[in-house]
Amino acid sequence: MKIGRIACVIALLGLALLGWTPAASAHGNNSLAYSDLVYEDGAIRYTLQIDLYDLRTIVTPDDPDIESEAPEVLDRFFAIAGPQVEEALLPHLRLYADGLPLRGKLVALRGIAKEGETQTFAEAVLSYPANRPPAQFALDYDFVFDNDQWHVNYVNVSLGRLQGTGVLVSQLRELQLGRMSLAEAFERYSLLGLKSWLTGYASLLFAAVLLLTGRPLRQAMTAVAAFAGAGTIALALTAGLQAIVLPERFVGAVCALSVCCAALHGLLSAGPRSRIWLACGCGLVHGLFFAQTLSGMRADAELAAASLTSYGLGLAAGLALLALVLYPTFRYASRLKRFDPTLLSAIALVGLAGFLSVAYR
Repeated sequence: MKIGRIACVIALLGLALLGWTPAASAHGNNSLAYSDLVYEDGAIRYTLQIDLYDLRTIVTPDDPDIESEAPEVLDRFFAIAGPQVEEALLPHLRLYADGLPLRGKLVALRGIAKEGETQTFAEAVLSYPANRPPAQFALDYDFVFDNDQWHVNYVNVSLGRLQGTGVLVSQLRELQLGRMSLAEAFERYSLLGLKSWLTGYASLLFAAVLLLTGRPLRQAMTAVAAFAGAGTIALALTAGLQAIVLPERFVGAVCALSVCCAALHGLLSAGPRSRIWLACGCGLVHGLFFAQTLSGMRADAELAAASLTSYGLGLAAGLALLALVLYPTFRYASRLKRFDPTLLSAIALVGLAGFLSVAYR
């Protein structure tokens, strides 16, 4: 009788232990991932090797063949699951280079047999464009943990001079390496501001309209200064204080529409005072547009103000460079018959086309 009771107790304990076994044991293996990050060809290449079962349970949880590892089942998964894998991975793999978030995309997906491991792994390769290896890098990894709190990710980083390794678990999901100096922050963000200005077609065209319609030079410089001042205020409120947050698509559409409005204002030969008010109002919107580049910035507290200031100086340098080139060019070209109205009409059409493409895409 006693032997029977002991056997029952042992059986109950065994069932209890089975109930407490981590979710990874559903397929008899540990929940593992291996991350390798290298800088090459102007991008950070992130190779994630992850337990295929974990990936499939997240990406295709309702797949009736999820327990099967038959070759035809796995081939079908890798053939059609690329977009779903990208959608599942990117929000949970957040990379920051010199305090700025990077935007990545999935470039390859396949199954592999990893040496020393019994389970099948998936290898997902993601590419994050970056102009140069960062001085400061951070990885936020928040994948699988909701399904398996025992998941482990072994990370190896080789980004130029920035080298390091780490182990990410449920209690520690972030890896940070390196640190920017004040000089590096100034260089990085001022160049970013200059690049943002020179590649922002709407702001370039708006400033060009102000320079084209400003006569004499003092009126043109006053309008440009009003535009820059309002943009600086919006940049500080949005990127610095996080006081204003508007949808990216809305801001882009309004910026394009402002170009059309400014060109029409010039065609109607409205007065300089209304031009200044237009420059101020539209400068606020364009400042919000430039602030989107810094969205999600995670610079160190002591470098945040310097980074924002450097970015603003880069924008100002771009505007000054544009004024130095375009104003004398416009003054000379204005000698041609109907140069001003023709150029303003073309700019108005470009602004309208830009608005329609952003608003209705």
